[in-house]
Amino acid sequence: ILHGYGEHGGRYAHFPHYLRESVGSLWIQDFRGHGRSVGLRGFVERFDDYVEDAAVYLRQVYERHQSHFGDRARMHLFGHSMGGLVALRTLLLHPELPIHSAIISAPLLGVRVPVPAIKKLIAYALASVWGSLQMESDVNAGDLSHDPAVSEAYRADRLVHSKATPRFFTQLQAAMADTLG
Repeated sequence: ILHGYGEHGGRYAHFPHYLRESVGSLWIQDFRGHGRSVGLRGFVERFDDYVEDAAVYLRQVYERHQSHFGDRARMHLFGHSMGGLVALRTLLLHPELPIHSAIISAPLLGVRVPVPAIKKLIAYALASVWGSLQMESDVNAGDLSHDPAVSEAYRADRLVHSKATPRFFTQLQAAMADTLG
């Protein structure tokens, strides 16, 4: 599982309930700067650093399963939101990965919340000189689910963050354009 922006793998702990007997195990790695991983929240030097991290992790998981299951080992990829964009880019940039199937849920291919022009201008101006400046991303937890309990759990989760940096923003824009192009 590749999780969404600002969240972490622990938010997908309910997946085994829905998958029941259809998969042997579930693996989730927190992206750098997310959840329990190291790194400045909301910052990445290159968006494809997430892709390279995912490719390394997927290879490791597959090798571990292949040692137990041999040719029966099957890897199914699920990516949600930013994880969906990372999954798409991983599939495009690493076609050699032994991925049997992929589910891409609401891939981050555009920003739903309008970013004010001044904020965009500042992000592009600062990306190369102070790319690590943390700003609020303006993600509204109430927009994440129709279930108020899910939104409240998101707000209360100490591992969730709402930070974005100029470098992340500009790299995200480039990754979305490249993926759609």
